[in-house]
Amino acid sequence: MKEFKLRAWDKKNKRMLNVMGIMTYHNTEELDISFTNPQGRGFFKKEDIELLGYTGEKDKNGTEIYNGDILKCIDNDENEYITTVTFYGGAYIIDVNQSEYDYTAIGWALERDVLEAERVGNKWQDPKLLK
Repeated sequence: MKEFKLRAWDKKNKRMLNVMGIMTYHNTEELDISFTNPQGRGFFKKEDIELLGYTGEKDKNGTEIYNGDILKCIDNDENEYITTVTFYGGAYIIDVNQSEYDYTAIGWALERDVLEAERVGNKWQDPKLLK
């Protein structure tokens, strides 16, 4: 069974949170999130937070890959390119350079179409990597 983990992007304070637990309360628009960062816990309006799922995959350095992460990949022809992990159609997908597919599930891509992948950032904290 795939390990279930979350990170959260705090849109207001522009910081990434490592989520330990989430609670919601009846008739409220807030999320009560426990996280491993120094503050430990916080209340967030749903529109101020973006929850990011763990893909179940790790990069070449053993770093966990989450939705929204930016990867530097080397394909089977040894071409280097940058791609972003996206959740679409029930799967975490990436663009596979020069593949017969536009996008493919990250697990499939890392086994078949990508020789090497390294997490180099995420689309919120490192948007300059996508230009």
